[in-house]
Amino acid sequence: MVELWDVQRRVLYHTFVRAHSMSCTSLAFSTVNHKLLCSTGHDQKMVFYDIVDKRVVNQFEHSAPLTSLSFHYDGHTVAAGTLYGGVIVLDLRNPMEPLMTLKGHGNNPINAIEFIKDKKARPAPTSASAKDAAQAKNHPGESSDSGYGAANKTKWKSIEDIREEAKRNVEMRKK
Repeated sequence: MVELWDVQRRVLYHTFVRAHSMSCTSLAFSTVNHKLLCSTGHDQKMVFYDIVDKRVVNQFEHSAPLTSLSFHYDGHTVAAGTLYGGVIVLDLRNPMEPLMTLKGHGNNPINAIEFIKDKKARPAPTSASAKDAAQAKNHPGESSDSGYGAANKTKWKSIEDIREEAKRNVEMRKK
């Protein structure tokens, strides 16, 4: 259940009763659309709401329980942390295919996640920036216009490597 409150009048505005079948773990408003709210939950769902029309507008199910959430300032890139230490980065214009899946915290949950707020600091992650990072790993010292800096690029994997790793992880969990 997700409840929205009018904090100025101190009254319940609306309740989305069947939003999640397990605990709702995180809420975030879109950075460009003040009517769009998103929630994540242990039921592996990411649910989007129109809070003016008081309705669910979309939902996606993922492969792991979701624990945290953040909108990038561009309004269409969303990152969700998982209970098992991964981060799923989605472009809401094509949400069925993640931009990337990051792993790096063992099996520890990602309790909080946040994109940088300064629009000038970094662009939204893209599969192209992941490829640039892979090239930087093979050619250290070469610069790129992705805005991440050569020191950070060597930590990135190509999107193909990430997808293959995700497939292996899914297969291992099935066994």
